[in-house]
Amino acid sequence: MKYIIISNCCSGYSLHNILSDTEYNNPFVGNLILDDNQFLKLCSNIKNYMLSNVKLTDQIRSNEYTKQTKHERYNNIAVSKNYPVISLNDIDVHCVHNNNNDALEKFKKRQKRFNDIVKNEEYIIINILSYTTMFIDHDNCVEFINKFLKNNDKTNNIFYLFLGPKLDGITEKHYIIDNHMNKNIIRRKDDNVNVQINFDREIAIFKNYIINNII
Repeated sequence: MKYIIISNCCSGYSLHNILSDTEYNNPFVGNLILDDNQFLKLCSNIKNYMLSNVKLTDQIRSNEYTKQTKHERYNNIAVSKNYPVISLNDIDVHCVHNNNNDALEKFKKRQKRFNDIVKNEEYIIINILSYTTMFIDHDNCVEFINKFLKNNDKTNNIFYLFLGPKLDGITEKHYIIDNHMNKNIIRRKDDNVNVQINFDREIAIFKNYIINNII
């Protein structure tokens, strides 16, 4: 069984290494999708998106992160300001750990691995929305989360996971309540977002949930 972790941020990198000892099997490992709406669109139609052509782009689409921070690209002292961005139809993938010489080649290789697995092997796709801008200036977060989670399709081995604070109105199963995630915490500092996120903590929670409830 191959486990394919689709994440909007670097948590997919760590979870892949925990659950698998194989090569990266999708092109989103270690990359960012800064817009939650784009990530939902990607996950809800992942197999078709993975059949699409890709290209490097300088025309970055407006996104939730940009609206909140006024930065077109991910703004972090550890990340180059000129990192490559790949356009996958109407999705922008921010390749913060690559350079322009190898980002597209790596993306295409991992895209092919994903398609080969889906075509020829047994697999489980686990879509994880983490490090989200959801709880800042987002009045419809419950509606969005339900829309994200409702795509769970156990018959076709596709699951959606979301980690967040206790909220009224969340109707789907795989919403993981974490009291540490307080939606009222100010998640902006020096024009960055979600500065209080503890990746190790989040990854441990996702790992335990996946092991106990999915695989």
